[in-house]
Amino acid sequence: MKTLVLLAFVVLLATPAWAQNAITPGVVTLAATFESISVTAQFTGDANANATVAVQYRVTGSGAFKNAYTPFIDRRVVIAGVPNPNVNQARGAVVGLTANTSYDVQVTWTDPDGVSGGQPALSTVSTLSHTPPTGSGVTRNITDNASQATALAAANPGDTLNWAAGSYASFTFSRSGNAGAWIILDGGGVATISGLGTTQNIALNANFAVLKNFILGPSDFTGILTGNGNHDLRITGNTIQGFSRLCADGPGATHLEDAGIQITNFGSANHVYVLNNTVIGHPNLIGCLQSPSYNGPGTGIQMFTCNTCVFADNTIVGNGTRDALSQDSAQVLTNVDIARNTVSGYMDDGIEFKGSNLNVRAWGNVITQDGNGTVGGNTCMSNEYTDKGPASNPYGPSYYFRNTCKIIRSAGGCGFKGPSGPLFAFHNSMDGTGVAGNENWAMSCGTSSVGSGPYWIFNNATAVAAQMFEASPANAVTTDYNCGTAAGNYASSWNNSTTYSTFAAFRTGTGQEAQSINANPLFIDKALHLDPASPCVDRGLILDNFNSLDSAWPYSGAAPDIGAFEVGGAVPSFPAPPAGLTVH
Repeated sequence: MKTLVLLAFVVLLATPAWAQNAITPGVVTLAATFESISVTAQFTGDANANATVAVQYRVTGSGAFKNAYTPFIDRRVVIAGVPNPNVNQARGAVVGLTANTSYDVQVTWTDPDGVSGGQPALSTVSTLSHTPPTGSGVTRNITDNASQATALAAANPGDTLNWAAGSYASFTFSRSGNAGAWIILDGGGVATISGLGTTQNIALNANFAVLKNFILGPSDFTGILTGNGNHDLRITGNTIQGFSRLCADGPGATHLEDAGIQITNFGSANHVYVLNNTVIGHPNLIGCLQSPSYNGPGTGIQMFTCNTCVFADNTIVGNGTRDALSQDSAQVLTNVDIARNTVSGYMDDGIEFKGSNLNVRAWGNVITQDGNGTVGGNTCMSNEYTDKGPASNPYGPSYYFRNTCKIIRSAGGCGFKGPSGPLFAFHNSMDGTGVAGNENWAMSCGTSSVGSGPYWIFNNATAVAAQMFEASPANAVTTDYNCGTAAGNYASSWNNSTTYSTFAAFRTGTGQEAQSINANPLFIDKALHLDPASPCVDRGLILDNFNSLDSAWPYSGAAPDIGAFEVGGAVPSFPAPPAGLTVH
């Protein structure tokens, strides 16, 4: 009897440990933009951290599922001494989707210790439509400041406000539509709104509203500003002709946060879409440069806390502004796309987000690091938490893929700047040829990179004048199938300690870059397309949903080409500032 009791006691003690090693799938949450779906799959158990997860997708009911890229599994209980509110989640994205389309998403867990619960989890979500519902309101025609004030005060859900050609006073709009009847404010491409003697040309303190096709004259401070807590806004097709005109009055203080388009001022917003705008920094910004440059005024398009937001197809010419398109704060971005923007003329960062990111994606952006015409810029892509503390960007994942970085004038700048939280960097191209001091993967911007990441760096093409890596955390970087050269040390302060002078020494000393190519990528144009004879052709790694044959970017040939484009792909256009632009 004593033996049986002892055996039963041992089983009771052991059973919880066995059960804890098995995984129990939890709730799956989907959030969509126009072209992407964020996937969050909760779980419990898996104490020995050996479970894996797969995400698949298809147009609803269409047949076979396609594979998405493997999500990041977050098992970190504490990050930088702070409890992790997103522990026990798998987080990933499905990209390259079609707007206004229903998709099925399937999540399947695998665990050698067993899976408790139904498998797989199947959920459905629709990507966003580019056409919001407008209902059946009235049309209000605006011809002067008096009719503008009347129409703005009287607008109801479903109404359309049309501006005639002419110049108008700045205005604040505070009337909201509803989910079934948005309010449309349409400048027709002919209405110019003044920004003189005021803090912004247009204040949009509304919900379910579209602001489109306005010309914003020179702005003393900011062009377009949305209110804290506002949601369901579309800002599209507008031209900002010169923000931060009075930057000299307080370049590091009162004008520090000037912007062409600002999505709240240190507040929060959700479901905001900033699309197809042209944003020009005022030429006075050239004379407002501060040292260091990140203490200077202005951002082309700026956001703070944003949930399900899209910033796409905008053109930003900074004329010496601090950042081009940026979230330069310790706040939270969740399910955000930053896509196909063309940016130049900034002093610090081109495309930047450094909040506590949860599924943020930057792709197809064309970034020219040329500074203000005399002094160069710092970084093409930034995800670093340098001045915000290591808990400010810990969650992830962030995705940077198929972006191009052309360095023309640099202040010792780099392609990517960290340290960051979990990050995937796929198919980016960077060319700093002939520009002294530039580097690519700078994981330690002013602070140690230890504890940051992890980073997955595949299929990137690079030519730099200094090092390929700076201060990268050895146990958190996986880098391979890349193609490029570094004129300086290949890796400086690897793991904040060891410098490898050559590619061969780096490969031997770290085991990284086993399939990478140490050769000039042979870019043939400013878009950074590859020469057909490039050593990067057909040498990449197949990545589900990012270059697979069923993706939006299918490879051709024997394997994917390394870099932003497949050989023979279309050459993108580089929009110039609007013809005849005059800034006073």
